[in-house]
Amino acid sequence: MINNAGIIIHNSTDEQKKLTIKTNYFSVVKLTEKLIPFLPDDGKILQVSSRVSQLAIQGETLRNALSDPDLTEVKLNDIANRIVELTPDYKPLNVADEPSYPASKALLNTYVRHFLPAKLKPTQQVYAIHPGWVKTGMGGDNAPKTTEEGADTIIYLTNLPFKVDPEINAKLIADRKIMEF
Repeated sequence: MINNAGIIIHNSTDEQKKLTIKTNYFSVVKLTEKLIPFLPDDGKILQVSSRVSQLAIQGETLRNALSDPDLTEVKLNDIANRIVELTPDYKPLNVADEPSYPASKALLNTYVRHFLPAKLKPTQQVYAIHPGWVKTGMGGDNAPKTTEEGADTIIYLTNLPFKVDPEINAKLIADRKIMEF
């Protein structure tokens, strides 16, 4: 299963920030959980994320909330619902000039890393994937990667043997390598 939901609204209002979280985080989690029962015993879930999802890129307030050692899935969803109040210290970064897109992908990564593996069979795998800045409707014409180049890691992970590899399972992967969450 490959889940790819992503919108970014530049100069977004608070309502648009909430829409970004709803689209990029809540809808992906909801779809994933509805499809888990249909995932084969050796199935894989690939969640398309982004490099701007890394905790180091988030503002300190959100980074601290997502790094809470007592974080639960209920708390994670509460964080998502309070995204406007938890991102005032986000510092714009290149194309991620507003906080909700990076935050939505950081939320998704947290779900992949901490909560989704427990919902899967021990023989099933999950990955968060950074395809790169890709020439798409969202990425724009200035993006350096073609869609084929952006799909490389997705194809690579899809074609790996259907055997759980604890070295890469539930990790953020880009250019076929593990990235820091």
